[in-house]
Amino acid sequence: MTGAAAGVDVNINDRAKYYNYILSADIQDKLSSEQLADLQGKLMSEQFIKLLNVVNRKIEFPYDFLKYYKISLDMDNQKKFDKSNMYTKLGQIDDDIKYFIKSKYSQQNINNSTDVVVVQYGTSLMNNIINSKEFIDALAKEKTNIKKGVYKNNSFSISFKDDFNLFLTIGKCNIYNPCFHKDGTFTATLVDYYDFEYLNYVPSVKGAIINAINNNAVIQQENGDLINFVLISPIILFENSDI
Repeated sequence: MTGAAAGVDVNINDRAKYYNYILSADIQDKLSSEQLADLQGKLMSEQFIKLLNVVNRKIEFPYDFLKYYKISLDMDNQKKFDKSNMYTKLGQIDDDIKYFIKSKYSQQNINNSTDVVVVQYGTSLMNNIINSKEFIDALAKEKTNIKKGVYKNNSFSISFKDDFNLFLTIGKCNIYNPCFHKDGTFTATLVDYYDFEYLNYVPSVKGAIINAINNNAVIQQENGDLINFVLISPIILFENSDI
């Protein structure tokens, strides 16, 4: 995209001038959602992450959101250094969950070449998921059905709305093949297709910025500048867990 924000014609090669403008601007007074989206459209992936880091000082974007959004923008480079995830293709994972994913997300046109990001146990995102109120409440609600085997090779869904981090990072996901084992251990796999849909929040400074970043990501998605991927998070809770 091209254009100007707040009447300023930004040269993306003049980073110092650009960041000085951002830092000196009063975000609450000078950045509407349209203006921020226009600013984002002027940036390459690396530069946009720097903008997020600047904006993050104002509204405190959570770590997981920034991390996985950066992966979607720059996967080939990120996976060289990222130790908290494993990277593979859909065709290389176990058949049962592969067929579930293809069926559940059939409208996303995924195939064996679709990228898969596997979240490792003990990472920030994993810990935030299993300690979130929405996950704990959903597990309690479905506990009887899980024990009856209702979700064997199937799933129930969770929508993260209250947790700002998980709302931005995951949104809605599926808990596949949940099981309480005889020793009290609980296992399951969280499955999410990492993509973006248009948002329209109630007007506020924070809401406008979230709208702009999310909706610009939709544009990046439509233009092929963002990699959609399947996110898998194996879950294991031991008998002495609080859940």
